[in-house]
Amino acid sequence: TAWQSLEVVPPPVAEDLQLRLTFPAYTGREPEDLAEGVGHVRALRGTRVALRATTNKPVASAAVHLKDAPLVPAEITADGRHFSAEFAVEAKGSYRIELEDTEGFRNRRADRYEIPAITDQAPQGVIEKPLSDLEVTTRAVLPPRTLAKDDYGPATHSPPLQRPLPAPEPTHP
Repeated sequence: TAWQSLEVVPPPVAEDLQLRLTFPAYTGREPEDLAEGVGHVRALRGTRVALRATTNKPVASAAVHLKDAPLVPAEITADGRHFSAEFAVEAKGSYRIELEDTEGFRNRRADRYEIPAITDQAPQGVIEKPLSDLEVTTRAVLPPRTLAKDDYGPATHSPPLQRPLPAPEPTHP
């Protein structure tokens, strides 16, 4: 038999992965750029993830495949070597980057990245002062002291609304 020449074609690979997390507005947090190459996303539900990467060769298509969700198509640059996509953290899960090069080869063994979505806990509030019921005059002023805790969200709070004190009853001689 005659010798045959074979050309080994590497599959497309995502490289230089860069993620930017944009947190829900109510958290007051600035967007965060993760270190290059970090693909796992630990973020609050509702966080937007902007993904950018390059490829080892030109690609014809790129998409983010979120577990139990539709594919998120990526935008590819004209040279086919860079792409970007955006998705929201909605639930605990994972994602893969699916690529197909210009010759029809796919990255069948794409890395899987975890998304351990964080649930925002309800704020907690405590009245620290007064600690119990008090007997006071009708003209007494008692500023309450409150403590509020929240894992995300505003760092300030207002004391609870107070009812206006009733006017003193007139005294009759």
